[in-house]
Amino acid sequence: MDQREVTAPLAYQQDGVTAATALAFKPTPIQRQILAIAQELLQQHYLLKSEQLYARCLRAITVPRDQLDNELRQLYQLRILVHGKANTRENLLDNQNRLLVYNTIKALPGINLTRLCEFCPLNRGTIQWHVLMLAKFNFVRMETIDNKEIYFDSIVDTQLSRLFYIMNRKNVPLVLTAILENGQFLANDLGALAGVSQPTAFRKLKMLVDEGIVQTTLEENRLLIAGINPGYDATIRAYLQNFSQFEAGLGSPN
Repeated sequence: MDQREVTAPLAYQQDGVTAATALAFKPTPIQRQILAIAQELLQQHYLLKSEQLYARCLRAITVPRDQLDNELRQLYQLRILVHGKANTRENLLDNQNRLLVYNTIKALPGINLTRLCEFCPLNRGTIQWHVLMLAKFNFVRMETIDNKEIYFDSIVDTQLSRLFYIMNRKNVPLVLTAILENGQFLANDLGALAGVSQPTAFRKLKMLVDEGIVQTTLEENRLLIAGINPGYDATIRAYLQNFSQFEAGLGSPN
């Protein structure tokens, strides 16, 4: 490969490459190896030097040189890799894909990788790469909850980590919204009010009660939902507002 081609920064839309193309990018097996090597170099130096990357790839990846050249060239054209780009806290969010991942975690603290993939139209491995870079520069933090890796904006109170994790469970926002909007009501009505099946509603309700998030009471042998634990009310309302805005595509949170 002509080293000038490797070392020269490439325009974001060069050769017809658009932002939509970059978002839809899915690395080949060889490109995944290249990205893993690039990650090692960034961890060591915080600076990606294309000559160093190319030399390392030649030693580590057993493919014809022309094929390696083409795989690398595509990564540079899509700006998945950027020569000479020193990752600092000040410029880390210049990468639009990384900004998308960060805004999603910021809007939905307590999210896991599978849910993150639902909101970010990026390859799973690419998302993991961006999360690692965000964590390295303290934009986000990673915690293990119930044996799952969970992501938070770094400024989120660690004492609320489990609450946010629970709120990110499937259908929980629907159940919490129904409880907030309807005051005290029969537990048997929760499924219809939340728009989920009754078995799902009861499973989520049990979990929320066990976690101390929702309060219930018995009246004439009937289970009533009394409401949200007052200590969590403001946090839950703010989260649900962000969740609704983010799903509707109204922009990232303030």
